Amino acid sequence: MVIALIATVSVAGIFSVLFSIGLAGVLWSPRPLLSAVILIVCVALGVGVLQNSLDSQASLAVRKQLWSVSGELIGKSPIVGVGLGQFEPHYQRVLHQRFWDAERQGEGPAPLREFVFRDPHNWPLSFWLNSGLLGLIGFIGVHTVALHRTSNRAAAAALICLLLFGLVDTIYWKNDLAALQWLLLVILLP
Repeated sequence: MVIALIATVSVAGIFSVLFSIGLAGVLWSPRPLLSAVILIVCVALGVGVLQNSLDSQASLAVRKQLWSVSGELIGKSPIVGVGLGQFEPHYQRVLHQRFWDAERQGEGPAPLREFVFRDPHNWPLSFWLNSGLLGLIGFIGVHTVALHRTSNRAAAAALICLLLFGLVDTIYWKNDLAALQWLLLVILLP
């Protein structure tokens, strides 16, 4: 599994696994101080790798654009979002408007030419845009209850890892990862 994770070259994936292991150590280890030091070292290494990786910078720039457009879309429809599966056409419309503003009117820097995204690569934004504010609150509520009521530390660490990874990538609005999400929740609930 470690070799497969490293082979993905996913800074977010590697960072979320290391952070989750460190957090689990802080919460459940007989030596929480040592685990806290290891967690801090892992976070520092993760930040250093992120800052020094050209691929991550390009990936991060695209995500910043996705999140910026998502924020604009939420601002236009904060209660109900844009609807299930409607992110991509809304994203493209806003992006084309930004191109127009940058090229014709000289307003702001030109956006990146990344047009095809079905999801904003961030689970809070995804849930808010796909299912509205109520869907986001429900998603957070289910996970909060599951994490507070469980005694299964391994499954809790796995769910935390998945949620951390989901801050920079798609974790739910894909069939395979949605199934994993629900499987972890079923394991966590008593």
